[in-house]
Amino acid sequence: MIEMCRVRAKIKRSEVILNTIGYRGSREARTPLADVRQARAFIMRKEDARRLGIRTGSKVTVKIGRARIPTEAKNWSRGSKLLLPEEQYPLRDIKSVRNYVVEVPSSRSRSRSRKRGRR
Repeated sequence: MIEMCRVRAKIKRSEVILNTIGYRGSREARTPLADVRQARAFIMRKEDARRLGIRTGSKVTVKIGRARIPTEAKNWSRGSKLLLPEEQYPLRDIKSVRNYVVEVPSSRSRSRSRKRGRR
């Protein structure tokens, strides 16, 4: 299962957390750096898109570290926006992600295995 990686970015002078999406290959990336490098697009939450006034079809510049990535906003699921870069792998040359990757706690709870045993 491919997990999405969350990245801190700046859009219109405000900091936003974006999900990365669009991985390649049959194997999942083993490190957060490799995960970010092979991302093809970003997903912005509905609340952030509304707050920044991002509409479908608008051109937006996403800044992650020193990288400036020109993107186009498209509709995504439940009101969130897909930010599609002009370049296919915009972060392939990034050197470090220590300051930009947001740690996401695991969504699975440990009680799941216990429930299966009680059936």
